[in-house]
Amino acid sequence: MKTSAILLSRQPLRPCRLTQWVRQTLLAVEWVKKNHLCLLTSLGMQTWEFLIYLAQIRKIEQVVLIPATVEHEFETLQQTTIDQFNLDKSLVRFRAVMSKAKDYQNRKLLYDRDYAAVFEADILIPVSIRAKGHMEDLIQKKINEKQGEVITLFQIEYQKRERPLAYDIERDKLPSETINIGDRYIIHWTRAPNGPWPSEKKHAYFCAVAGSDFYPRTAFHTIQNIVKTGKIIASSAHMPRGIPVVSFSGLAPDKILPLMKWRSRYRRMSFEPYGIGIEKTTARQLGIVPVQYYRKGEYPENMPFWQLQSRGVKTDWKQEAEYRYPGDFSLSDIDRSKVVCFCHTPYEANVIERSFGIKTYAFAR
Repeated sequence: MKTSAILLSRQPLRPCRLTQWVRQTLLAVEWVKKNHLCLLTSLGMQTWEFLIYLAQIRKIEQVVLIPATVEHEFETLQQTTIDQFNLDKSLVRFRAVMSKAKDYQNRKLLYDRDYAAVFEADILIPVSIRAKGHMEDLIQKKINEKQGEVITLFQIEYQKRERPLAYDIERDKLPSETINIGDRYIIHWTRAPNGPWPSEKKHAYFCAVAGSDFYPRTAFHTIQNIVKTGKIIASSAHMPRGIPVVSFSGLAPDKILPLMKWRSRYRRMSFEPYGIGIEKTTARQLGIVPVQYYRKGEYPENMPFWQLQSRGVKTDWKQEAEYRYPGDFSLSDIDRSKVVCFCHTPYEANVIERSFGIKTYAFAR
């Protein structure tokens, strides 16, 4: 069976089925199926992983190229991929793209993966390629060497993101009822992920992307998912010794605004105006405790690691007034009168109140 590779440069975050590269990719995958081709797919970027999902649901044979540094890593990623995408083992094979790079996010390793896809495929199907990027160079090199075939039926002009993902909210424009809440609640602030929710498989995430007219994992969707499932999933990111916790803030809604910043390193907001608050006395009874901040050289003794936080050097983390809860946090048994939600707009607040019966405050008038 001949092999094919649908090629895309790195695309803007947070797509949906109306996003042009997604629409063209769907058409390209149908063409691959119609022509009975095997599809080369891979890990590490939303474009490559979207192709894994599409090949699976269209029952197309695929070879997943896995960038890895050692054999054990390849075997682990292979099993993880089968689980994350609910893969039919009769339709999928795996091939390692090995490198001495430190991890599979390393640029050299990912370049080697792209090189393998381009030069191992009998048929190339470019969709959205950035001008003067390495993917364009690889395609041109293969054309110059007169290897294989290039199908341009689905190719579109590469588009950069037009609208910024970040936004600002001014304190003097907050509704008075939101300001008057003060610090009566300990609040878990959430944000839009650039991929699946913590408890969600990639198969479900890409299914939502392919079936929605808008990005299906906004912060508004995320706060609804938290309330619907009755659980806030713990995260070990940036936590002492990697211990999973759920983070909260003791700051009032109007005081958290200066901390709602765009973090270019992580390509997301630090917080967004979407959160769920637990009345303070109830929060303490449930085991939500304040973080103990310490200065360099003043490490506290006899305290749980998950409850500790360095004050920092460049950033004073104490200003976040952080609270933590070890492990996942359940909302199921909390009286609804002790819980409130926060959303950006009055429309969103109304949706939350009507859907879940929880008093919800807006950040916009």
